[in-house]
Parts: sequence; structure tokens; C-alpha cells
Amino acid sequence: MLRMCVAGAALGLFASAASADVFSTTVTGEVGGVPYSGSLVLTSTPIGEGGSTRAVTEYSSIPGPYSAFGAAAGLAGHDDYVSATQVAPYDLDNMRFVGGVTTVGDVIDFAFSLPDSTAFSSFSVAFPAAGDFIWTISGFSSFQVPNAGFLDLNVTTGAGRWWLTSTAPSVGTNDVNVGTGAPFGLYNAFELNWVPEPTSLALLGLGAIALIRRR
Repeated sequence: MLRMCVAGAALGLFASAASADVFSTTVTGEVGGVPYSGSLVLTSTPIGEGGSTRAVTEYSSIPGPYSAFGAAAGLAGHDDYVSATQVAPYDLDNMRFVGGVTTVGDVIDFAFSLPDSTAFSSFSVAFPAAGDFIWTISGFSSFQVPNAGFLDLNVTTGAGRWWLTSTAPSVGTNDVNVGTGAPFGLYNAFELNWVPEPTSLALLGLGAIALIRRR
């Protein structure tokens, strides 16, 4: 049964986290079948306070209001996404998601796959704080994600959850009829950001100039 949790209620549950907290952690995973490891920075922001990124947003379905299943082990959520630009694939600078774990040290695996469901890349995080937040995960080193496909969150240790939102993506697209939120007409709340290579930045700049000239 889906439990509805508005932002204000969530803030009441975690009132002790009045501002963003920053942690560092080592992650492991793989990209295209090749082992991946790195040191990531996790920033937890109380739900309802938003957050910002320094990179180019490719996909975003972060805004509330939010809903959530109860925390549990196993699959916490499965959802499709299509990035705003067709750079395939791209290096992830940071991602945000709304959710969390019930006990410090619980582990969530983030698994990206292609539109045909072929596994592409994944990483696992042992969370340094318990509770539900807007988590910003940054510090990736050459970790690539598909420009379109699926993201699965699996709680491999302990219990956790991935929150849902009724607000359609503000950047990129998502089929609301696909994923764990489909029966309720909801989207999983997450965001993917990247920092383009110099060549990509130049192309983005040319595109902006072209739009200005058309106007």
C-alpha cells in the first residue's frame, strides 16, 4: 500500500537535519562490465529545501509533492528516463534522488540499463546517515550513464526507499506508464547532471547562438 507523505510531514520527521550535511564514501560498481571504484561526496538536504547543482541537467523529476512506499529490502524502484540531449552516453557529474535508508551503513545499488534493458553501469553506496533526504551524489570519475534507458534502485543491505512524485519531469521525458510508480500515475524522483567536454560545450554554445538569431 502506498503511503502518502507531503513535504511538510517529511520535514517534521527529520527536523534535526536543519541544513545540508556532507559526507564522503568509497563506492564500487561497473561500467560496461568493467569494474569501477571511486570516492564520492554525498550531500543530504532536508526534503522540501531543494538544492542546486553546478552541472548541466539532463534529466530532472525532483519537484514534489512526494509519496513513498514503506522502507524495505530489495527493489526500491524502477523507472525509465530520456535525457534532454542525445549525447550517448555521457559522464555523470552528479545525481540527485529523494529517499534514503533506515540505518547508517545500509547499502543501495544504483543500476542503469539501456532501453532494451541491457545492463550498462552501476554503483553502490553505503549511506552515512539514516533518514529520507534529497541526496546529491557527486565526485564521479568517468562514470557513464545512458542518455536514455532505465534506473533501478536495489537495497542490498538493510532497508530503504526511493520516493515518488506526481510532478512530470522538468527536464527530459519519462513514460508515466512505465516503472514502479505506473499504477499510481507517479514518477520516481531523481535527477541526472553532467559537465560537457569542451567540444560539447562549444556545440551547446553554437546551438544557443542559432536560437538567438532565429528570434
